[in-house]
Amino acid sequence: MKTLRNKPLQNIVRKAVMLTALAVLPAGMAAAADDRTVVLSVGSSGGGGASGQFLECEDGSRIEFVLFEDGILGSDPELIRGCQNGALSMYMGVTSGAAEVVPEAALLDIPYLADSLEEYQAICDGTIVDWLQPYFHAQNLHLLTLGVVSFRGVFSSEPLKTPEDLAGLRLRIMENHYHEIYWNDLGAKTFTINFDQLPYALRQNRINGAELPFDSIRMLDEKNLFPYFTATDHLPALRTQILNLDTYNSLTEAQKKCLLEHYRTITSTGQLSAESEGENTTEVLVPDESMKAYLKNGQAAVIEQLKLELGEEIVEEFLEQVGQQKG
Repeated sequence: MKTLRNKPLQNIVRKAVMLTALAVLPAGMAAAADDRTVVLSVGSSGGGGASGQFLECEDGSRIEFVLFEDGILGSDPELIRGCQNGALSMYMGVTSGAAEVVPEAALLDIPYLADSLEEYQAICDGTIVDWLQPYFHAQNLHLLTLGVVSFRGVFSSEPLKTPEDLAGLRLRIMENHYHEIYWNDLGAKTFTINFDQLPYALRQNRINGAELPFDSIRMLDEKNLFPYFTATDHLPALRTQILNLDTYNSLTEAQKKCLLEHYRTITSTGQLSAESEGENTTEVLVPDESMKAYLKNGQAAVIEQLKLELGEEIVEEFLEQVGQQKG
């Protein structure tokens, strides 16, 4: 039986798998399968990776990936901590999972920093990675890339059309302090639940909604979990690859270039639409102007909390950087 939170048995399994990974890959360093091959262990809370894939580098070496998918080693913050301490070579996921380890990464969780995916991608392609990099390096991590795939929104059992509808929303969120602040400020009740536990939580009536990227419809629609998706467009799903800093520094310049080019290519803007997904049973709802204005009101609570935790100066500097990249 699945549970809503990590239980001792789950932790034992995760530790066993982590120990197996540690036995194969030396902590903090990429393992050399031979003189010309570097093996990188990659942790992800989702799927869709390419375990066993090779990248051919300009210096004649190659990079191989060993993938631990679907949260088998833990939640996003747990995976990033594993990357930080060298148990994993790399984390592949969303930036929202990094805030527990790199507090400054939470600045990317400010709602409505931009109005379109193109504007968000311009932010990612600008100076923001370089601006954030010292904070990641301070935590023994290297931020490789940022990219936008789709907006986050709300899957729900009932349509969300008015602010009053949010008061009855029992919303699944990922493990992120600022997501909680945002939705609670708007009147919803939030619960931290892993993606694979959604069906159980829904059957137990603990939740009636889930905050997720729209491209999650590919998995959710197969199970007919939620009949509605509200396109709040409050945050993008910022895809990222984060490496253990020692691992990154151990790579050759050709390997670093190869890795960067590979992930820049596959992490690209690509808002999925209901039409592109084929015969979906989920109805997509677009908030009207009054509802959108109400949703944007929640931004202030997140900014206020970030100023308290990080300091007003760093928050204002970040917002100035974002404004410059949007043009």
